[in-house]
Amino acid sequence: MKLHFDDIGAQPIRLTVEDNSWLPSDAELDVTAVAKITVSRRNNENIVLRGELKGKYFSRCGRCGADVKSDLQSSFEYIVILGEEEIPELQDVECIEQDVNTFYVREPEIDVDGILMEQAYLDLPLRVLCSDNCRGICAGCGVNLNRETCDCSKDNSGSPFAILSKLKK
Repeated sequence: MKLHFDDIGAQPIRLTVEDNSWLPSDAELDVTAVAKITVSRRNNENIVLRGELKGKYFSRCGRCGADVKSDLQSSFEYIVILGEEEIPELQDVECIEQDVNTFYVREPEIDVDGILMEQAYLDLPLRVLCSDNCRGICAGCGVNLNRETCDCSKDNSGSPFAILSKLKK
């Protein structure tokens, strides 16, 4: 969904996005979410976009491969500016919150789908786990260590790191 600057007036526009067509089809992630967005014009070149994304995501545990279902909730606010961003010469510049929440567009339209996709990915953990104490799967036999015990040999003498076990003694 794209919003054109000419369609946005001083009065806020409220949108509800219930379809998830903005999310790319990804075999690792399934998101069901509803976004509520408010868009208003600050002046001719600045638009304020506020929103909230709520829903669920379904994925697989990064250790054991079990199905994981968890909440997705993100609030966001952006100032969208029509024009080019002024980038100072190569020097250290401290970013303030307004800099982080500001983005520039060359064309007078806002890509709402892109913003929603970004917010969904920012809210996801880097590594999805079924629980904090997930033990994963055995590298030798593939048994899920959360449900079964492994019968693999604990002999690591063939490992290049086996010599380090002697230091422990």
